[in-house]
Amino acid sequence: MKQTQFEQLIEKWKDDPEFVTEGVFLDITEEICRVMDEKNISKDELAEKLGVEEIWVEKLLDDPVGLTIQTMVSIAIALGVSVKIQFV
Repeated sequence: MKQTQFEQLIEKWKDDPEFVTEGVFLDITEEICRVMDEKNISKDELAEKLGVEEIWVEKLLDDPVGLTIQTMVSIAIALGVSVKIQFV
């Protein structure tokens, strides 16, 4: 079966660190949003728990480049969950 152009691009970039990093950032922000939804916590409420402005949370979720492990841990604590990192 012939690969689509998209599949060809994914195959080409699958070992590119910058491409893979963007995917990891996407996974992290999706998980933060999932927990926020699950716990019915708004961006404003998360910002308040973190001691930051809501715009900071919005920017982080829109473009998490530069997100640190310490920031992930702070967000997890604010959400009442923990961070678990796995290499698979």
